[in-house]
Amino acid sequence: SAFLTTIQLWLKRSSDDGLEGMVTVLQKVMQAYASEILIKALPLPDQSHQTTQLFKSMLEADSDLWSSMLATEMDRAERSALLDCIHTAVEGVVLTKPNGSLEQQVLAQYLGEIVDRIEAIDYKK
Repeated sequence: SAFLTTIQLWLKRSSDDGLEGMVTVLQKVMQAYASEILIKALPLPDQSHQTTQLFKSMLEADSDLWSSMLATEMDRAERSALLDCIHTAVEGVVLTKPNGSLEQQVLAQYLGEIVDRIEAIDYKK
């Protein structure tokens, strides 16, 4: 999409120019784009399921809040179910995009960041 291409170019230019604040803003724009695409496109199974609700809440929240959301709302048993939701998102949305497209890359990176946060949680429950 032209939108993502423009954001990507500005992101590179801002990074090259040392404008870290602008890089952060543009990264947030790309995250917002990915979350909106996923929210609209995802056929989330069993909307009443707690794990599905947590995944949807994460898509709607700023990425800065993900770790705290996961730490307070997920236990070790739910980890697998949440990863299954993400796998469904990859199959249902990311793999339907043109292979190698910027949109596919942005969605995959966004979901990959969620997976990284899930795997970084130290479960004490």
